[in-house]
Amino acid sequence: MERKLINRIESVGKYNQNLYIILDKNNREIKIWGKTQLDELMSEIEIEDYIRITYNGCKTTNNGHTMKVYYIERRETYGRKD
Repeated sequence: MERKLINRIESVGKYNQNLYIILDKNNREIKIWGKTQLDELMSEIEIEDYIRITYNGCKTTNNGHTMKVYYIERRETYGRKD
């Protein structure tokens, strides 16, 4: 189910993570902490765009760490003035 991105806050907390604030279907705010791969995908998303984030499990990186993998679908807000 797609949701609307309403805010992006950068460099939050002890680890300087990104925080994404999304509205659910009942207009409640959902806060999602960024991860390396998710931050990269979200860099293409504009505030007010509708998105669907899908978690696709984990994969092992070249240096042996485990990384969560996401997929994002985006629908731009019509009439947006950039």
